[in-house]
Amino acid sequence: MGTHRVNLAVIIKNPSNDEEFLLIKQTPPPKFNDPEYDSYQDSDLWDLPLTLLTPLDSPLSQHISVGAEDSSLLENFGLLNQFDLKLALDQVLNQVGFGTASEVKWKFLKYVEEPEFGPGIPVKTMYLVGKLGFHDGKLKGLIVLL
Repeated sequence: MGTHRVNLAVIIKNPSNDEEFLLIKQTPPPKFNDPEYDSYQDSDLWDLPLTLLTPLDSPLSQHISVGAEDSSLLENFGLLNQFDLKLALDQVLNQVGFGTASEVKWKFLKYVEEPEFGPGIPVKTMYLVGKLGFHDGKLKGLIVLL
């Protein structure tokens, strides 16, 4: 696992409606300094909040509880104990303007390994679902999707 990069994508549900979740506006790609190419306008891209997981220094420093629909899924999937989820969740929540969130119940949804375009290691992403409390912050520059 040491040479693999694993992303954490978070589905943050609306506390008043389980069908809605947050997306963030992605940073547009850089200009290519080609007048013809740069004259085209890209549409806005929206995605789930995402960050790169960093390896955990010590298993004892982890203070995040993650559940799952099927507990055997977590037992067979030791990835949660290898990365600093607290740091990653703080980074993701910062992206959406919450800083840190209290009383969030995180659930493991799935782990996806997909090929990267071109040569290189595959892209690996862990998906967690959480529902924030009503008092956890204000939304800034976000879209709620149905």
